[in-house]
Amino acid sequence: GGGLVAELGAPSTLARWPDANGPALREPWADAVSSGAAPTRAARLGGLLGRLAPGAVQVHGLRVLSHGPDGDATVMRDLELQLGADARPGWLHFAGRGEPAERGTLAWDLRLSPRELRGEGTVSFERLPLAFVAPFGPSVPWYQPEHAYLDGRLELKADTPSRVTLSGRAKLTDGALYSPKIAQAPVQHIDVEVRGEGHWFPAARRLEIDQAALTLQSATTATIALSGAIERAPDHYLFDLSMTLPPTDCDAAIHAIPADVLGEIAGFGLRGTLAGGLTVRVDSRDLEATELKLGVRDRCRFTRVPALADLDRVRGPFEHEVLEPDGALFTMRTGPGTDAWTPIDDISTFFLQAVVAHEDGGFFRHHGFSPVSIRGALIRNLEAGRYVVGASTISMQLAKNLFLRREKTLTRKAQEVILTWWLERALSKKEILELYVNLIEYGPSIYGVGNAAQTYFEETPRQLTLAQSAFLANLLPAPKTFYKYFERKRLSPRLARQLSRFLKHMGERGRIDRVAYEYGVDSLEHFTFGPQAPPSIAVGGVAPIGAGSVAPVQGAPIGAPGASAIAPPGEHAVIRPGAHRAAGASGRAGAVRLNPYGSTPPEPTGWPDDTLDAAPAPPPQSGVIVPPHEGDTAPLPYMDDYEAGRPASWVPWDAPWPPKPAPGGPQIAPAPAPDLHPAGR
Repeated sequence: GGGLVAELGAPSTLARWPDANGPALREPWADAVSSGAAPTRAARLGGLLGRLAPGAVQVHGLRVLSHGPDGDATVMRDLELQLGADARPGWLHFAGRGEPAERGTLAWDLRLSPRELRGEGTVSFERLPLAFVAPFGPSVPWYQPEHAYLDGRLELKADTPSRVTLSGRAKLTDGALYSPKIAQAPVQHIDVEVRGEGHWFPAARRLEIDQAALTLQSATTATIALSGAIERAPDHYLFDLSMTLPPTDCDAAIHAIPADVLGEIAGFGLRGTLAGGLTVRVDSRDLEATELKLGVRDRCRFTRVPALADLDRVRGPFEHEVLEPDGALFTMRTGPGTDAWTPIDDISTFFLQAVVAHEDGGFFRHHGFSPVSIRGALIRNLEAGRYVVGASTISMQLAKNLFLRREKTLTRKAQEVILTWWLERALSKKEILELYVNLIEYGPSIYGVGNAAQTYFEETPRQLTLAQSAFLANLLPAPKTFYKYFERKRLSPRLARQLSRFLKHMGERGRIDRVAYEYGVDSLEHFTFGPQAPPSIAVGGVAPIGAGSVAPVQGAPIGAPGASAIAPPGEHAVIRPGAHRAAGASGRAGAVRLNPYGSTPPEPTGWPDDTLDAAPAPPPQSGVIVPPHEGDTAPLPYMDDYEAGRPASWVPWDAPWPPKPAPGGPQIAPAPAPDLHPAGR
């Protein structure tokens, strides 16, 4: 009952820790509290320990080893423990200290009331090896944790058995991670510090973060404010977090990321400030209610560009390399001036609209990233319990195809985000789309829309019909898989129905009118690979790429030589082959008046009007939507896969800059031609 001292010889007794990457140790207190067993057990334990004198039990001379693939490593020596009665009746004093292998310190001073399940105290540590605490945390693929260390001080206070208050700081230095899902090589030199306060609820396995600051340190330093809650119960999980990046130097924000994550893109240099906020709420009990909100204030300017991201090389012929899944390296010569390249003004607008509708409905609205798509993909992947769908925009896909290799890792995704940011700042939407359709894969060793149109249909990209465009757009997620239909020389009934639904989707989004839709569906019923005879009926209208109004086209881009006509902004027109020549011969604008539905117009369907004047074709041109100026609050018009957007007025690429805003409407204007030279940016 008093004065018992247990002494264990230093070299003779070993406490063997499990591997840091092995299963985490369970927390018996959480189960005990949730089951109601803790008070009874605590009372019995309190009755036993209440007879202890101060410092009654002492253990010293312990050595702690971490067992890993390379053998045992000492992470703690001369570990001492002391347990005895506290000055307060019914309370225990539990203290200890040890010397980490790297000449650090570990000390704790805790006071506990077993009967009341209350406690308080402090834990301090300096150069504490990560391998000492990693087995008690969540399963993380730490790499050589014995070489990383922790510094910090934590204060704990439990006024009730159901809630523990936490506050303090902890810093990780020289941490490293390795997993094929993270990177192909270990990500090393991870330095991060956390300061804050919150509450831990053992029964609910819930951590509430009142306020915290997360600081990343690499070549520079950046701090993110964090608050919210994390809950991991046996039957569900919950993440409800808000993160804020205060106005931060752009260069500091990027280079605070570990160099092993940035890779070659660490060569970017920026000026200006960047700020933003992210709110995420995911509850496994109601995944459809998932929330994701993202806001960014980007006032950055690129001042230095690494060789990897030099866009000057795509202004002319260049070699494009693709690493195939089987490890083979495919090389093609493309770029303006080569046979493999097709200027965007020589590509069917049917095809461009089909690609945007299928791959990135909000392409002309967002700035490279689509939070709506990210939220949708997050829900689907969590529901499936695995990765089933991505949320890459056209700009992100171009960054991946133009700069990066085929590898699905988190580091590559981080690089893809920064490269997408660069593309959206350096190129116009027209240039991004032109590069994209000329570089992506359409089948085995089939890259670029020119090769695809010739291989599948023996046509030029200008001649692609709506049905052909729908097929090429739908094969993009798995071009090698869809290639089997070309080998069979026919569509399967299932694929034909899929393409028909896709055409209906394009019509519902205002990308094509009813006549174009009906002609496309009819073409699917007689779909063949190889050249097709020119249509003998009206083929319908299509929206100019980058705008929202529908205008007539017969497979050629709006306004390009050979295109039939262009509708005035906000109007629609459908014209038969040869009608534009008649209009031109008469020398009168609006000389042709047609009913695209035939002699008996159908009931209104919410699609384009049935009868409008057609105007002669203007010189080659196209349009783009750009963000409003600082301070503008009008919503941007867009082409959207998720919600209906309002048509936008069509503005030529070569319109004067700056544009005149429409009264009460959004800013719509051509994007200025960027300087693609990296020097001086």
